[in-house]
Amino acid sequence: MLARRSRYLTRQVLNSCLLVRSIRNASHGYIGTANVSVDKKTSLADEAVSVSISGLEAFQKITLHAFSRLQSGSIFESFSHYIADESGCIILNQHPSHGGNFEGIDGMGPISHLVSSPLSKRKYERFMIKEPKTPFTVDFRTYDNFCHSLESIADQGLAKNPPNLSIERTYMSPNVQEISIWEGRVRATLYLPEGNGPFPGVISMSGGFPGAMKFKAALLASRGFAALALKYFGEDDLPKVYTSGDIGYIEEACTLLQSHPKVDGRNGVGIIANCFGGLIGLATASVVPENLVRCVTTINGWPFILEKFRYGDEKWSTSRNFKKTVNVDKDGLIQWYFDYKPAAKEGIIDIHDSDIFHFYRRRNTSYMFVVAEDDTYVSSELALKHLRRKLEQSGHPDCEILFYPKAGHLIEHSYHPHTDVAWTLGEPHKVGGVQPHHAKAQQDSWPKILDFTYERLVGRPRPRH
Repeated sequence: MLARRSRYLTRQVLNSCLLVRSIRNASHGYIGTANVSVDKKTSLADEAVSVSISGLEAFQKITLHAFSRLQSGSIFESFSHYIADESGCIILNQHPSHGGNFEGIDGMGPISHLVSSPLSKRKYERFMIKEPKTPFTVDFRTYDNFCHSLESIADQGLAKNPPNLSIERTYMSPNVQEISIWEGRVRATLYLPEGNGPFPGVISMSGGFPGAMKFKAALLASRGFAALALKYFGEDDLPKVYTSGDIGYIEEACTLLQSHPKVDGRNGVGIIANCFGGLIGLATASVVPENLVRCVTTINGWPFILEKFRYGDEKWSTSRNFKKTVNVDKDGLIQWYFDYKPAAKEGIIDIHDSDIFHFYRRRNTSYMFVVAEDDTYVSSELALKHLRRKLEQSGHPDCEILFYPKAGHLIEHSYHPHTDVAWTLGEPHKVGGVQPHHAKAQQDSWPKILDFTYERLVGRPRPRH
């Protein structure tokens, strides 16, 4: 009797386990009848759109799958879980995601939380549009029930179904001009807004990425700036790798932009730069004629002198107080560790004048520093600690600092997909950042960067269209 009872209970437990397993591994059908709609089928890459879904059953559980294949062939995806309301509708900026790549109410979550797909050929891809003339497409598909991973979506071949909706995201507004610049030593691409201008002029520079990241300059032009995407190594006849920098080259680019007939250069030009480009921007503002650079925004830049620089007869070299160590983890990911350790005076570590460019002495140049706490690439928070003290000592009249907890190194425009690993000179580097905090940092900082730059260059608030 007891033996039969034991065998019965064993069968019941096994059946329960099989039922749970079958539910978890069940096929998630494509919902071709769902109507996914958007208020703008073509929009700028930094612009929010309103996505809604209708034609579902009341309280139906679905997975919303976003899919984008870039010009390079790299694939980015996101998935999120929603429950329809009593009328069978879902409005993304009103209804929460219950799981997937993000949770909570986030109308742009499916786009800002796109991640490198398991279908991509290379691991750790970075979302980057190299030729901004061509929009990128985001496809939306709906599946019944909650899919548990991008791998399960791929295994079931669900992305082979026709999309419920495809939208275009672009970096160039209609009639923005793209002009290749090969003048003197300057190698760049100029983006001009529609119209005769004159427009405020901005130099856009990247960090350790060879060539120029043209997408940001194109987006700046779409927002009313004459933007020069400046190359300083890695392409054309420029040095293949960056080992030393001639600030005179950056000065030549600034002068070229300031004197362009469609640029309002009366107050000088602006510089917006990431990473090492931020250091170059600060170096330039320190030494060129004072009416040339009106404002500089550095995004996780580094204020200490790193590498060799020259300007005319002046030369600078990496500070001996600047310490860098390199760690490689079990997955082959590289992380740099930085420290700055000069001699302490009365228990306070201060930056030596020889270790930093004296940009803070240029009181007619305004500065914005965008700093991420979880930047695992150049330790921006460490730099901020020393930088803040130096700025307070100098009494600089116009300096803004934006600090973002849990954001990573690659802070881009609003709604730009985040990556916490990036390739630099052929090596995968940890760059930090935790979602959704990184996405929120981008949404907060980008309009502030635009406002700051426009107001300093033009002398009035940036218009809202």
